[in-house]
Amino acid sequence: MWVEEYKNIENQGFNFSPRFTCKYENGELTIEEKKDYISIFPDNINITAIVGENGSGKSAILSSMITKEKVFCVMSENNQLTVYSNNILINTPLKQKRSTREVFKKILYFSMDNHHLSLAKTQSRLTVIDLSQTNQLITENYAKLQTIDFSLFNFKPYYIGYEFINDWIASDYEFEEKDIEEVHSALGWEHTADTSVIVDTLRALRDLDNEYMIYLLNKFGTIAKIFEHIDLTEKLHPKDFYLTVNYEEIQEILEGMKIDFVDESEFTQLISHANKMIKIKKLRELFGENYIQLLFRRMIDELSFDYMAQNGSSYGSLSHGEKTLYSFFVNLVHFNNSDFLFLLDEPDNTLHPNWQKSFLNEMMNILTKLKKNAHLVITSHSPFLLSDIPKENVIFLEKGKQVYPNIETFGANIHTLLSHGFFMKEGLMGEFAKSKINEVIDYLNGKKSPITDDDEAQKYIHIIGEPIVKRQLQRMLDSKKLDKIKEIDELKNQIESLKNRLDILVNNS
Repeated sequence: MWVEEYKNIENQGFNFSPRFTCKYENGELTIEEKKDYISIFPDNINITAIVGENGSGKSAILSSMITKEKVFCVMSENNQLTVYSNNILINTPLKQKRSTREVFKKILYFSMDNHHLSLAKTQSRLTVIDLSQTNQLITENYAKLQTIDFSLFNFKPYYIGYEFINDWIASDYEFEEKDIEEVHSALGWEHTADTSVIVDTLRALRDLDNEYMIYLLNKFGTIAKIFEHIDLTEKLHPKDFYLTVNYEEIQEILEGMKIDFVDESEFTQLISHANKMIKIKKLRELFGENYIQLLFRRMIDELSFDYMAQNGSSYGSLSHGEKTLYSFFVNLVHFNNSDFLFLLDEPDNTLHPNWQKSFLNEMMNILTKLKKNAHLVITSHSPFLLSDIPKENVIFLEKGKQVYPNIETFGANIHTLLSHGFFMKEGLMGEFAKSKINEVIDYLNGKKSPITDDDEAQKYIHIIGEPIVKRQLQRMLDSKKLDKIKEIDELKNQIESLKNRLDILVNNS
């Protein structure tokens, strides 16, 4: 890929396959295949990692691949190299095409950054992995998921359960002074108006037991917003305090506000099956043809879901790392293309180190099991992930420029990768710990330090985990103590000598 200009990257080429050597100069592109190249990855998979400090340009490279800026990419299609570009003239014997929607259909994108994810969806029309949509994809693909084993744990969703998030159907809140003030303002009442009727109205709302009415009123978002559209102080009987407003009136207002809601029959059906485990295949029968739209779009804020396999294992009992990996699995099952580019922007960002260690291996197992051919391009800060990739498959970035550190990444130890692969020139110790150790060193060297005595210095030395540093500081402290003992002995001797001299002077006087 050649980037002429995008964010902090200018006139740079990036090679995502060590199988080729690529050169672009003065508008001329030459690509040669390395005949002796042997990949360590499965035949259906290639992997490129992009690493560097924050701000080095990692995410910018991924973004540039899906933009229409001054960028061109060379991709392999049916064992033939094709150049995709919209606005760069290239002199090459290779076939050239414009970047179109057809190209983007062959890209699957993931980012933990919601802004990047949104741009990929809306501007480039990419298929994205959105972890918030996992429930919907599990439901849509449950039949496929029954036929494929997931190697990490045996979970094949067969049942679905949901419950209403309580705030949507409960009104037993304790209203506060600010609620009264906001309603007062929404009604446009004068400052001196009596607010006791507002208090009575809020109490009546608090005591409502009609769940559908509560649901509709909650769709307004805030108590004050209800009163902006309906003066409930006039809709409550002053004696019995019951609502005289009807559903149709509220629904008409919500429609005018372009707020989506379900009607009473749908709501009743949803309530009747809440807190139960239902066979996923029965959802259409229970909720109609548009059950996906109902459950995962229209009621997405109101419902929380769980899934259960026939063996009794549940999705809700999985750890965060397991859910994340399972979500990738479900998305790959759902994605129709069998030959694609898989862009992953820091996918291991929220994973425990154990899952970081397993991530690439599991991705390769999943893709192989699904018989998909994929080129994974991954940005990462994880030394575990980098240790699974040869340096020929790694793009190292520093301040928007590609650099070539003298390091072998594959199977390397974590300390080496952190120091060299991730450019941690200031060491691997936390800054707070380093500052405290420096204070101990200053004290032991007789320099100005917040540490005032040996006991305080010993307290810090005792809890240091790095053995060489700990041992050296202990030696320095012990030496300091010995020096003090020697100094004390010398002073004692001097005192004794002075006493003897004084005695002689007294006796001779």
